[in-house]
Amino acid sequence: MKNDDYGYFGKGTEGYIHYMQTFDETQKKSNGGGRKPSSNGGCLTSVISVLGAVFILSLLFTH
Repeated sequence: MKNDDYGYFGKGTEGYIHYMQTFDETQKKSNGGGRKPSSNGGCLTSVISVLGAVFILSLLFTH
């Protein structure tokens, strides 16, 4: 027995077409879900960079 019932979208070929149209539209709108990658440009990164630069400069000019 073939199951051609797509629930809210209807039955048969028309139901399948409506289902696929909705599925395609929702996939285009989303970016795959999940967490977005960080830009690695936070406050902690800036503070560590400045402290590292100060440390390196102090080593260069004290010897």
